[in-house]
Amino acid sequence: MSEALDVYREHIPDDLFEGLQSIRIHTAQDFLFASMPVLFHRLPAGCTTLHELNEIHAHVLGLCGAQGISGDILYEMETTENSEIFRVTSPVTQLNDLVGGDFGGSGRGKVLEISGDTGSGKTALALHLVLLYLCSREDVSALWLDSVGDFSVERPSSLLTQYEGPAKSSVLDRLRVALAFEPDAAYPILAELHNTLTMGTDPCPRVLVVDTISALLGPHLSATSSEGHAMMADLMRTLRTIANAHGLCILVLNNSTKCLPYNEESNFKTTLRKPQLGPSFTFLTDATLWLDKLYPDAETAALESEGREGELRVAEVFRSRISPSGTYCLFRMRGGHISAYETPARHDDAEIV
Repeated sequence: MSEALDVYREHIPDDLFEGLQSIRIHTAQDFLFASMPVLFHRLPAGCTTLHELNEIHAHVLGLCGAQGISGDILYEMETTENSEIFRVTSPVTQLNDLVGGDFGGSGRGKVLEISGDTGSGKTALALHLVLLYLCSREDVSALWLDSVGDFSVERPSSLLTQYEGPAKSSVLDRLRVALAFEPDAAYPILAELHNTLTMGTDPCPRVLVVDTISALLGPHLSATSSEGHAMMADLMRTLRTIANAHGLCILVLNNSTKCLPYNEESNFKTTLRKPQLGPSFTFLTDATLWLDKLYPDAETAALESEGREGELRVAEVFRSRISPSGTYCLFRMRGGHISAYETPARHDDAEIV
């Protein structure tokens, strides 16, 4: 709007343009926001008529304004655009279904909590999703927000040998790691992420991992003060705003705490732990995905040992607004790489020849 009036020179008659310059109307903003009757009386006599001035004003206004578009066309464009963007997904279809078909990355952004006990595979799953996504596209990047300081560059480097994709060679260049040991240190990083997404520079960040949210917020939570809970709500609202504005996949890793006699939200009575940060935190994300090791019975364990590789994991949805709560699936994890679980065939079900 503050463009020089020269930009629209070809749409304004010479006499009128010179008249506008003589009364110091130099920008499109000066011209468009002026009252046409008042402007007409200020112009030199004979350079235009009021009718012509109104027509030129309407024409320049149309050139400056955004073109209108109907809702059905906009919906079709949005649907087509989103279908062309690769969503962040795992190779396990059942795992994707637990969080609404994908982990985000296009269309509506998602903020997902991945929680579990130590060794359950939270970091391994997040890193697997990041590496798999970065290998698939050259024009995307990921941000890993480390709140503990234990992210190892050697880990993704060694895991890359198990991945394939057209953009594999540049994955490590597009995986950015930032340290934030306090919530105040995270806000400048998130602001920079928002600015980068707004400018649309390549490679475009599509995945944000917060590892871990419990280390970032846990020390500030107290039963005697609401300051920590306000801090938690504000940080999660910031993450939500970024996710929704840019269609981001945001994975928030959370540690666990004791839950006796067992966690009633789980499908398994052997689950004796629950996510940290209290019951209110689960309502600040789209879904809470709980990971745990699965300890099968002796008969199934024997079948599992027959040529199958990888530890068996269970992923449960404790609460979700994007998929059914209380659902779960099994998958395998080996060396940070996940794969689908296939139910072992029992010998008594085998075909008799």
